[in-house]
Amino acid sequence: MLSERLTGHLVATGLTNLFYISRRIIGTEKARAGVHICLATFEIIPVGRQELEQADAMAGSDLEDNVCLACALNARLDAIVTRNPKDFAASPVPVPTPAELLALLPKAPDA
Repeated sequence: MLSERLTGHLVATGLTNLFYISRRIIGTEKARAGVHICLATFEIIPVGRQELEQADAMAGSDLEDNVCLACALNARLDAIVTRNPKDFAASPVPVPTPAELLALLPKAPDA
């Protein structure tokens, strides 16, 4: 059962990826603004040697996905939310899509 409060987490390397990709599309200033929003909104999971070695030892062929999984396992997260759950087919952590997660959330009472 979901609690009424969710805490979102991002893997630290995801922020560098976000900045790198978005800077090329929307420019440095807006890319930094996006990073600042993420820093204000999410808990950040650090990536160190332990996570990298754990990810490297995993069967999956995508190191970036394996790092996310290793971080989720080490942080004891309840889920990995992604648009590509097939990338985490062997994950012991549940992997809902954003739409599936929203469907699980309690509905707000009508105002």
